[in-house]
Amino acid sequence: MKYRSEIDGLRAVAVVPVILFHAGLELFGGGFVGVDVFFVISGYLITTILIDELERGEFSILRFYERRARRILPALFFVMLCCLPFAWAWMLPNEIYSFGVSLMAVSVFISNIIFWRQEGYFAAAAEEKPLLHTWSLAVEEQYYVLFPIYLLLLWRFGRNPVFWSICVIATISLALSEWGWRNYPSANFYLAPTRAWELLAGSIAAFIISRHGVKSNNLLAAMGLAGIIYAIFAFDKFTPFPSLYALAPVGGTVLIILYSDRTTWVSKLLSTKGFVGIGLVSYSAYLWHQPLFAFARIRSYDQSGTPTLLGLGVVSLLLAWLSWRYIEQPFRKGSASVLPRRNQIFAASLVGILAFSGTGWFVRSQDGFPERLTAAQQDILKWESFDRDAAYRKGRCFMMPELDYTQFDDGCLGTGETVIWGDSYAAALTSGWRLNDPEVGQRTASACPPLLGVDMPERPNCKAINDATFAVIAELENPHVVLNGIWWGFDKYLDNLNATVQRLQEAGITNITIIGGTPQFSPTLPKRLISLDLALTQDHRIKADIGDVLAADDVLRTIAARHGVTFVPILPHICDNDGYCDAVITTDAGVFEPIAWDAGHLTPSGALHILRRIFPDT
Repeated sequence: MKYRSEIDGLRAVAVVPVILFHAGLELFGGGFVGVDVFFVISGYLITTILIDELERGEFSILRFYERRARRILPALFFVMLCCLPFAWAWMLPNEIYSFGVSLMAVSVFISNIIFWRQEGYFAAAAEEKPLLHTWSLAVEEQYYVLFPIYLLLLWRFGRNPVFWSICVIATISLALSEWGWRNYPSANFYLAPTRAWELLAGSIAAFIISRHGVKSNNLLAAMGLAGIIYAIFAFDKFTPFPSLYALAPVGGTVLIILYSDRTTWVSKLLSTKGFVGIGLVSYSAYLWHQPLFAFARIRSYDQSGTPTLLGLGVVSLLLAWLSWRYIEQPFRKGSASVLPRRNQIFAASLVGILAFSGTGWFVRSQDGFPERLTAAQQDILKWESFDRDAAYRKGRCFMMPELDYTQFDDGCLGTGETVIWGDSYAAALTSGWRLNDPEVGQRTASACPPLLGVDMPERPNCKAINDATFAVIAELENPHVVLNGIWWGFDKYLDNLNATVQRLQEAGITNITIIGGTPQFSPTLPKRLISLDLALTQDHRIKADIGDVLAADDVLRTIAARHGVTFVPILPHICDNDGYCDAVITTDAGVFEPIAWDAGHLTPSGALHILRRIFPDT
């Protein structure tokens, strides 16, 4: 296979935006599309090799898997090994437990399935998962378990039937992703069936080039690069993905592969030493950056800022060069490589898989070693496992993403005098309100703010839930409607609150209250309390993150004044001007509890504590 330096340069275009995106640089809101660029490149390179070997009658499935093992496993295993001491030193038992599960999953390339079943890729908690990024490796390896066998079985029918069958499968996969983001967004993001078309796009390019060669077209190559750059800067976590939107980075990568021969300016740009140098170490850079960022966030309870993470991004490139030079390359030098014989690399791979999956199993079997904490610390950490399903009335009055408005229980409206409408933060607030008024109404849904007209790709049922909730509320006789949510997390949609309040008023509802946001304790309040060596033995105030909440509250205050409705902020009632907020409170039972069970979702007693301050006369 002829070396194309611009392909290595294209790898740099893929990996740098991913690193900057994970560092929290808002400008690179679509940096995650670098993974899609990697998928296309991988599909192109691997298929090119397979076509060449099949045409020469030299294809060997064992040789193929040997190459994959030499390419993927040494650096991956080394990074996993380096994660172990930091996980032991810095992670709490529940985090170590989750890390153990991910070790097992990564070892056998099913981490995409595990992470799909946990938080979404863009959730805040996902930032603290050192091995989150391995989901893309899992997708690739699942794909390559089947793809070479598929080619081998169909090759006897000729190139053209194989080519067109790949085109058909790619089209089906793309259509599946377009359906998937609307119905199962998390599965759509993580699983191979909706990602296969991106790898197959590279395979299609390989078939075309193997027959017609790489063409020279400055315009098409430039359009390809523009498509990738556009996606990096224009997309964000709210963009449906993968979907037709992914055609920008995927199609752009295909255009560069097809039309950027050495005479084009795109090829000349991507072939410069800077691009090629980063591209050569891009796999190792991808492996290193997420553990560095995750452990920095775990270690720094005041949250590692973007400058710190950018510095760690540079460190990841330095580590990448070292692991490329001293780990990747020695295993890929053919007969001169480390473990030169096939049976040696297979045996070493099996040992690594068994060692890491066994370690993960042991960590999981020990529940993350809770005995490493004191009894007081364990009491605090138990709150992270607080039974919110019962408190929120999940499946009845609180809908998870897979549920729609038809699942709401008729009893959720209570007496209809007061109805709380919002997301999981509103559900948490309701759990405390019900301690004082069991008949308060509740219409809440996960990550679904009470904003009419908002269609969020990651929560495809949200718009219908809000429309149905409005219709139900509009039938009530002048209820008190309380709107609440994690407003700062949906700042780009806050203008829709104007239309929501106006629609309620047009329906004859005049008693409307907008409740502001809660303080945020990073990464979670229980972890902060443990890090500060505080116990549930007295009331405590600690430093919270309130900047984003204050900014959102200012917007809410303006909207409320514009429409003549009530806005009630939470922060002035439980925080001082320096950002120190109530963190541990005394309950009615005379015991001490954290005010929130995670970063900002209130415990029932915490919600009641706040409600008594913002509504002292009720």
